[in-house]
Amino acid sequence: MNQIEQMFYDAYVTHDRTWRVDNHISLVTPDKLPLKPQYKIAGYVVDFLYEEKIDNTEDLSLRVAVEIDGQESHKTKAQRLDDYQRERFLQKNGIYVVRFTASEVYVDAENCVCELEQIVHTLLKRANNIIDYGMKIED
Repeated sequence: MNQIEQMFYDAYVTHDRTWRVDNHISLVTPDKLPLKPQYKIAGYVVDFLYEEKIDNTEDLSLRVAVEIDGQESHKTKAQRLDDYQRERFLQKNGIYVVRFTASEVYVDAENCVCELEQIVHTLLKRANNIIDYGMKIED
């Protein structure tokens, strides 16, 4: 992890720990956190993968790749093309992609983590609504 990714990860760990304590939920070890750094997916490495079970089912999970874009690694046409191809690959495989600039994380990593949390909450709510709707149709 580079310095900016470490800032994001540290802000996430602090945020998650605070949220768990405030909600009287047991703390988990870093390997059990839903946010995994430097996660490999079929030849690609995403900065972070957020993965959470949907509706307590074993076979459904929400997967969100978090990418932090630094200016140096995203300035050439070839680098941007690689980013676009990777993003399409992830999307085709059911993984949402959330991007932050390195500047955003540097200025306010906590805000970026809160924004990720809001996005995840919206996606989980949407997924659960779809599951509930499907159950009503089957009844």
